[in-house]
Amino acid sequence: MLIAIEHGLPLTERTEASDVYKLDVGKVEYYWPHIERELDEEPELWEHWYTKAGIFERLFTEHMQAWVVCEKDGPIRALLFTQVLLKETGNVLQCWWARGFLSPGALSNISDAFDRFGAHHDCIKLSVVGRPGWTRALRGLGMKPESVTLSRPIYPTTRH
Repeated sequence: MLIAIEHGLPLTERTEASDVYKLDVGKVEYYWPHIERELDEEPELWEHWYTKAGIFERLFTEHMQAWVVCEKDGPIRALLFTQVLLKETGNVLQCWWARGFLSPGALSNISDAFDRFGAHHDCIKLSVVGRPGWTRALRGLGMKPESVTLSRPIYPTTRH
């Protein structure tokens, strides 16, 4: 089981103690029961946009990617989801969900892995969707806020 990601860790320290891996389809299927339990821990972060069945389908068809962070020869400590958004102005690698524990330097390793994956898929930008606290945590990696997203339900209307 993963624990909540700790915020405020140093971002400039790179450590070789953290490995970042993109799970292939076989590993997604193998780890799905564990992934599903992690999703159940924080449904408010994804249930407005996806269903678990939809996430599984997108991971299985590789329209989404599941990434894990491990300590050298150790257990999985964090799980992240990305997707490549095809935009007219250029592809964007979007990290839209993360859960777990990140050791010092892990964000730099994740950033490097995302840069390699994004470049391979012709992405021109890395976008992170998250809670406001991530603004400060990711500033050291060159990230800056571009917009604020506000939402509400569509109110029912009557036709005349």
